[in-house]
Amino acid sequence: MSLRYVVLDEVHVYRGAFGAHVSCILRRLRRLVETHGQGSGTDALVQGGLQFVGCSATITNPGEHFERLIGPRSVPPLAIKEDGSPSGSMLHVFWNPQQDRASSASEHDAQNASKLPGGGDETHEATAAEHPRKYRRVDPGAGESQLHESDTIAVEMLESEAPSAVKRSPISEVARLLAWLVAHDRSVLAFCKWRSLVEIIVQDVRDALLAGGRPDLADRVVSYRAGYPAHVRRDLEQRIFTRKVLGVACTNALELGIDIGHLDCTISLGFPGSISSLRQQFGRSGRGGRDGMSFFVPWDDAADQHFVLRPEEMLTRRPEAVAIATQNAVVLRAHLPCAALEKPLEMRDEGLWAPHGQIWRGIVQQCVSEGVLREELGFSVGAAFDAEFSKLVVAPGAFASAGGPHRGVRIRSVDDRYEVVAQETPGSQPPDVEPSGGFLQPGAAVGGVGFGEGFGEVATQVIDEVDASKAFYSLFPGSVYRLRGQEYQISHLDLKRRRAFARKCPEPLPYYTRAFDFTEVRILAQDKHKRVGAMRVYSGLVERESRVKSFRRFWKSRDAPQEAEIELNLPSWGYVTRGLWMEPIAEPTSVVQAAPPSVGFDAEASTEHKEGLSWAGAHAAMHALLRVLPLFVCADRGDLSAACADEYGAPPMDRPRLMIFDAQQGGLGLCDE
Repeated sequence: MSLRYVVLDEVHVYRGAFGAHVSCILRRLRRLVETHGQGSGTDALVQGGLQFVGCSATITNPGEHFERLIGPRSVPPLAIKEDGSPSGSMLHVFWNPQQDRASSASEHDAQNASKLPGGGDETHEATAAEHPRKYRRVDPGAGESQLHESDTIAVEMLESEAPSAVKRSPISEVARLLAWLVAHDRSVLAFCKWRSLVEIIVQDVRDALLAGGRPDLADRVVSYRAGYPAHVRRDLEQRIFTRKVLGVACTNALELGIDIGHLDCTISLGFPGSISSLRQQFGRSGRGGRDGMSFFVPWDDAADQHFVLRPEEMLTRRPEAVAIATQNAVVLRAHLPCAALEKPLEMRDEGLWAPHGQIWRGIVQQCVSEGVLREELGFSVGAAFDAEFSKLVVAPGAFASAGGPHRGVRIRSVDDRYEVVAQETPGSQPPDVEPSGGFLQPGAAVGGVGFGEGFGEVATQVIDEVDASKAFYSLFPGSVYRLRGQEYQISHLDLKRRRAFARKCPEPLPYYTRAFDFTEVRILAQDKHKRVGAMRVYSGLVERESRVKSFRRFWKSRDAPQEAEIELNLPSWGYVTRGLWMEPIAEPTSVVQAAPPSVGFDAEASTEHKEGLSWAGAHAAMHALLRVLPLFVCADRGDLSAACADEYGAPPMDRPRLMIFDAQQGGLGLCDE
């Protein structure tokens, strides 16, 4: 066997569910290497010569994370932290549409500007990083000889801005910036948090270029995100690399790992949730010693406005630590049958999953009791097993698929996925909605939620995939679905085959849709607790259950009357995961005395807030925690979720309870971290 090196690039992305899957795959690889004589047990990597190499530019705990990723070793990984990569000058532009550029800077802006040489009072700040802790402000009045090429572009954009007291939408600002840069022959990536934003911005940019008399550029602006078929993504990557495409609106799918050539500029719509992710976005331009430019366009929320007013903090803050849940039971349950098929399981394999041997043994016992694994010689392992059992293999007939257990493992998530299928049905009408507001019953041919039966045969093509946990929010019957600048309308949702049928709209619809849900989080088991100040913090198992209950059509025309919510008949979904919950030790206090929600505010009933956490304060703290937690533990936007007990909910509670939990079945290790 000639394998000597395993190189893992961008190791900070191996976190959450994806990281748990990759860690299992690497441990399976180590078992096979050992089989072919390259050492034995946890010393195999040292004695046999097989070496793992990891690379990352945005991680705080590289050695600790890498050891969790590849499994226990007799010698810990060696972390090299000096950066010797080539890089050019980088200009960071903080473009804040939420402030009036015509007005003078606030006192806080002035104080921050005074810290930079040549400070001014522009609300759209432009600073260039020549050194990680050294910045300068671009002076629009400077001579051309004093400006870099990227500086000149920023100055032209600032000078083209007419003073306005109107607050602009961050979405429209990103679309305007992208269109302006493409019109000036610049290659640009515009990063967005949500898939829906990607599609909206692409359409807005194309409309702006067409309206500006540049139809030749409209086709050179595209969208890119996960979920597109592989051949579509490869085609887009090649067109970006060869500059046949100049402008790209994308999710974090293009943050790293894909070679799309040299880029002139990036735009980040809102803070992505972590410094690590933001650094990756900024780093897509100005590679290989070339100059680059990045725009940060904030949302009107506390976290974004905090950083846009403190550019030095954003640009100098260390990346977050990375967490990985190697003990995720759902992930381990998927990989153990794969490992047993590759090589019979032995008791000593437990060491690869140390220090979580108890979980490993529990999953093995589960697989045996379910008939997935059996003793190699055909004997029953029994209700309990120990080091005396010889070897476990996959039971014959345990997997109907020709690919065996491997075909059922999705390493990008622990979710199943729904396919979005385009219907080739000329003259199709929009989904039917009953007068009562409910959709047609399951099994209806049009506009319904079905279970595989009663839907006519039509020519179809898979155009997209959506995680099951998100499918009901965007693929409900009647929803408007945007894809690569084209609008579709979902006509039918097949729950059994996990398919949503979409009809292409011949012209833009006059409305868009939004789903509304109800979520309940229940505590199943508590294993730890600790007092922190005036709060008591608990950890344990929690269960989340959600149901998308209705949706609304929002008409684009302001003159059109808005409609009421339309009820949906969709099943609930949920998972059991790891979580934290906090409760105040003192009795809750409130600025307003307790009153039913229907009672209005009474100024005379207000009391002084002295101690404790009010119900409204708990709800506000929930949103604040979701925003700041990724600054301390590297997590994707969807890795964490939160809930706050309702004062008037059931069962009634005598004090607020704030809950934070991993947003995947079995947990991701974030709350335990």
